[in-house]
Amino acid sequence: MPSKKRAARNTPLIVGTISTLAGLKRLLRARRIPCHIVEIRFDLIGTRHLPEVLRLITKLKKRKRPRLPILGTFRSHREGGRARLAESKRVAYIESFYPLVDLIDIEASSQSTLQKLLKRAEIPIVISYHNFRITPSLPVLKRFVRSVVRRPETIAKIACNLRNPKDLECLRKLLRSSPSGRVAAVGMGRMGPLSRFWLPYQGSVLTYGFLDRSAASGQVSAEELAKFFRLKS
Repeated sequence: MPSKKRAARNTPLIVGTISTLAGLKRLLRARRIPCHIVEIRFDLIGTRHLPEVLRLITKLKKRKRPRLPILGTFRSHREGGRARLAESKRVAYIESFYPLVDLIDIEASSQSTLQKLLKRAEIPIVISYHNFRITPSLPVLKRFVRSVVRRPETIAKIACNLRNPKDLECLRKLLRSSPSGRVAAVGMGRMGPLSRFWLPYQGSVLTYGFLDRSAASGQVSAEELAKFFRLKS
C-alpha cells in the first residue's frame, strides 16, 4: 500500500496503463518506464492473447531494473471493459493472471467477484467506481469511500465524467475529507486531463496515464505525468 509519507507530500503514484499486446512487448525492451506501477488491461488486450500476455508478464517480472509492481485489470463490460463475458468466465481469466500481479482492480459493482478476492486478501485491491455520464453528489461518493477503506488492504478509486468545474470541486472535497493515501480520483471527459495533474495535489494517491494508447476519455500519457511530477528515471 502507498505510504502515508508519500501521500503527505502530495506526490502521487503514477500508474502507466498498457492496453495493447504491442505495447506490452515494447515495455519489455524499454530501459526506462515513466511510472511507478504498470497496469495491464487484460480486457483491452483481448482474451485471445491471454497466453502470450501471461508469458510476457512472467518475463517482465524477472527484470531487475526497472522492476515495477504490476496492477492487473480485467474490467467488466458495464464499466468500460471491451469483452462481453459471463461473470464466471471473467473470473476464470482473473484467476489465470492473479498469481502474476502485485495488485488487482475490481469494480465495486462486481460484488460476488470482489468478495471472493477480499476473502483471499493476498494482494492489495483497488476497488473502483466508474460513472461515464456524471459526477455523483459528494455524499454518494463519501459513502463509497467509507465502504472501501474499512479494510486495510484496499484503495478506493473513483473515475467520473467531469462536466464542469463544480464536478472537479466535488472530487477535491472528497479527497480532502478522505483518509490519506487511501483514495484515488480521476476525471473523464472535457476536464479529465486537468484532473490527472491537479487532483494529486488534493490528495489522490494514484493518477493514471497511458504507456501505449489512451484507455479512457481524458487520459493523458504517463510520460507527461512523469515530467510534471518530476519522476526520476
